[in-house]
Amino acid sequence: MVRSDTRSGRPGWIHWKLEEMDLPFNLEDKREEILTALKEALTVYKDGGIYSMSTDFKVILDV
Repeated sequence: MVRSDTRSGRPGWIHWKLEEMDLPFNLEDKREEILTALKEALTVYKDGGIYSMSTDFKVILDV
């Protein structure tokens, strides 16, 4: 995590930076799909999974 702004009952955001992602050779052609799924998962998780109190959430994912 690089930065975040999260407050209970308000919209929030978090900025993630992926330093490295080593994939097996047979998954290399799925890299974009995997990154999209990762960003979606982080967005749904918000800032605390089922305990998140953010009303809306944005994820910034740098690769």
